Amino acid sequence: MKKALPFILAGGLLVLLIIVGILLYHWDGLQQLRDLAIIFLAGLFVVTVLLLAAMVGIFAYVSLLMKDKLIPVLEELTRTAGELTQTAQRVKGTTEFVSEQVATPIIGLAKNLARMRAMAKAATNRDGESGPTV
Repeated sequence: MKKALPFILAGGLLVLLIIVGILLYHWDGLQQLRDLAIIFLAGLFVVTVLLLAAMVGIFAYVSLLMKDKLIPVLEELTRTAGELTQTAQRVKGTTEFVSEQVATPIIGLAKNLARMRAMAKAATNRDGESGPTV
């Protein structure tokens, strides 16, 4: 916007100078000014109508593009989300199976081994030292 500001100001000044030049060259009073204002407003109206028509065309194109492109993408996304949900449920089931069927017996075995070691230490009165104490 900052780069375009000098060009906008220069264009506005040029238009103003052209209008003032025409008015000074052919001065018929307010009738000339009125005619120039009518021509200027008609030109702005034509530009506005053309821009609005272009915007309507662009919106129609975008809506058709969304219908053709976006809806299949959303359907694919929904299908992928369903697959992800199923995968998460399988992972949960696998985790529960591993914790119940694999980890629990190993933990129980380690507990029993620790209990037997503790009983052996208590029965022999040894603290697990390898050398004689002085």
